[in-house]
Order: sequence, then C-alpha cells, then structure tokens
Amino acid sequence: MKYSVRIVILLLAVFASAACSEKREKEQEQDLSGTLKIVYADESYFQSEYGEFFHAKFPNVEFEVISLDEKYQFLAANGFDNGKFLEAYEPDILRIDDLQQYAELAEAGVLVDLDALIRDDGYDIGSIHDNVMELLRKPVNGGLFALSPRFDNFALYYNIDLFNTYGVDPPRDGMTWDEVLELAGRFPADGDPKERIAGFSDRTGLSSMVIQMAEAEGLNLYAGLNGELTFRSDGWRAIIEKVVKAGQSGALYVPGVSEITDFNPRGVVQSNLFITGRSAMTVDYLRLTDDIREMRDRLGSELNYGVVTAPTAGRTGTGGSGVILYDIFAINANSPRQSLAWEFLKYAAGEEFAQLRSKSSALLLARSSFMKEKDGVNLEPFYKFRANPDARPLLGAHYLVYHAFDQALNRELPKAVKGQQSLDETIEAIARAMEEAELQIPE
Repeated sequence: MKYSVRIVILLLAVFASAACSEKREKEQEQDLSGTLKIVYADESYFQSEYGEFFHAKFPNVEFEVISLDEKYQFLAANGFDNGKFLEAYEPDILRIDDLQQYAELAEAGVLVDLDALIRDDGYDIGSIHDNVMELLRKPVNGGLFALSPRFDNFALYYNIDLFNTYGVDPPRDGMTWDEVLELAGRFPADGDPKERIAGFSDRTGLSSMVIQMAEAEGLNLYAGLNGELTFRSDGWRAIIEKVVKAGQSGALYVPGVSEITDFNPRGVVQSNLFITGRSAMTVDYLRLTDDIREMRDRLGSELNYGVVTAPTAGRTGTGGSGVILYDIFAINANSPRQSLAWEFLKYAAGEEFAQLRSKSSALLLARSSFMKEKDGVNLEPFYKFRANPDARPLLGAHYLVYHAFDQALNRELPKAVKGQQSLDETIEAIARAMEEAELQIPE
C-alpha cells in the first residue's frame, strides 16, 4: 500500500514539474518582445507566410518589412553595394537571394555564425533534409550562416494513362537521361496533329532540359569564376547533339517544330503540354502539382499522373543541382537584436512551423518528415533525389550572359532540329550570342 502511495506521489510530482515547465515556456513566449527588421518580398506576403504564425506564438514581437523592391531600388542607385544597403537599412534578418550571394556575404563577415548558436542552444537540425544542409554548408567551407525552411526540387512526372494506352513500361527511380529519351521514343511520333502526343516535353522550351543535362554531367559554361567560355567543348556538344536528335526523332516536343496542335483548352493560356495530357513525361518542380490542380478545378478534367526521381547522367551517375532553396534566412552580424532574430530563425526552420505548414505548403519543407504526399501523389521522389552541390553550370555567368544563353538555346535548337543549320553552326551561334552579351556587361 505504501509502495502504491509513493508511485502516486511520484507521478503527481512529475505532472507538476511538467506543468511548471510548460508555464515557464509560456511566460518566456509572452516576455519575448521587440521589433525585427527583415528583408522580404513585401509585408503582406511575409505576414501570410511567417509573421502571423510567429506572432501567434510570440504576441509581443512585431516585424518591420523591407521590401525587395525597396532593396533593389537602393542597390541600383548605389552601385549594387550590399554593404551600403546594410548600413542604410540595418536589417536584423536577411532573406538572401541565392547561394552565391550567401557565400559572398558570409565571406565578408556580415552574417552570424549559426553553428555556435545551435550548439549553445541545443537546437536540433538533425531532421532538416540533407539536400538543404549540404547546399547551405558547401559554399561556406562547411560552416553554417543561414537556415532555409523551404525548398523545391525536380522530379520526373509521367502520364499513367498514356503509358497504359500505348503499352509502355512506366519510368522508374534512377533513370538516366538517355533512358528517359529512349522511353519517350516508344510513343508514336505521327498521326493527326490535333491528337498527337509527345514522349517528352520540357518545362520551358528546351533550355531547362539542356541545363539539367549539363548539371548532371558536371559541366560549366566557364572555366572558373573569371575563366574562358567552355560551351564549344565536347561535353556541351554531346548534350546539344542528344537534344537535337531527340527532337528530330519526334520523341521530344520542340516548340514551333513539332506538329502538335490544339492542346490549349478554349479560353486557357497554357503552353504546358504535359498538363493538357499531350505529353507522356516532363521534368519539373513540385509547383507543377499546383498547376495541374488549377487546370483540374477550372476544367473539371483529371490528369492521372505519377512521379519518380529526376533523370541522372549516364557518365557520372548523378543528377543536377535541381534544388532551389527558398527563404535563405541569415542574421545580420551588426544587428543589436541577434537573440530575437535567432528566435525567429529557430521557429521558421523548426518542426512546429513545419507541422503547421505541412498541409498548405506549395514548396517542399526542409523538415521533410512532415510532408509525405500532395494531391494524392507520393513526394518521396522529390526528397529522394540528391542534389549535387558542385553542379553549377551557370557559375561565373553574368545575368546578361545567362539571359542570352537561355534565349539562344530556344532560338537555335529548333533550327537544328528542322535541318536549317548544322550542329556546329548551332553551337557557334549560341556561343556567339553569349560572347556578344559579355560585351554588354557594365564595367
């Protein structure tokens, strides 16, 4: 009897301790107060994505949002000097545009070292997806100066009904680009243009596909940050030749060349062949699922599709970078509110926030355990496909050069597919377009 009483007393003590701990945590949340200055797209978007959730937990914390428009206007007027921007606006939290800018800011010493805060705080980063952590650590020599709550990644989408109709075995995880194009070639490339389908269609003309294949092969446009243009190399030539041959065979849809018509539903401006059921396969980000659902809701038509991992390279056996990190958040090293800023980063990249957003996020969550499916589609292939942090073919390319490259690919490749120019002429035309763009780069 005395033993039972002791157990009851012990349990009551445990419950009381837990209740006190929860009360202290609530009190700390109430005590946390102040105003954080943060760089983000605009105030309404920030509040809907993060601010309202954070404010519900920490009601005494307010945000002052510096819009990206305001930031870019300042940079344009001040020689794109990020140091001057930080001095003028003094943000506590930075939303960094890309990994190259992230590396530059970290090297300049304007970002807080998060590894020290994580260690001191016992903050668990173990369930953050490897793709995200690898991409954040690689550019800064293994350090960590930012967290990214959300990202996107490629996967290979396929139309289940078309594969069944034509008796073609569906794609599988880990296929190479050669295997995907061979699979696309098993679908008929003739028939009435109003009914014809394509085995494979690219998400943006042909440029996205070329860049993905180059990433998988580990190719760069330049030999180093300030090196020579390498587009005339054998590696790039092999990719261009592969794409041209796939277009000529009819396996690959080539805008302006392939005789596939009337695939846009009446009153809908939609150039995506896959969404309209006229392409057997495409490679795209998770966001394509939202476009498919929007088309379904507007037209009442279902698209029976599945996803597997994005294609890899035959030579290297790896995929491209694929992963895009969204909302790369870092703390300004000169902020007087670093502790409060760290509370925001912890929350935005934490499990509680991920669980809240798991049913409504248009992007993949860095805390991958909370997001398993979307619209009935298994999301494992998006998480399973590993990014290659070294696959950065556009590294060193000024945005004017990249823009010229993108336009030249979509302009010159169809000419080669139609036989209007040779492969050598096509490669030379694309290379010249980039070299002409280089001359336009302001000094």
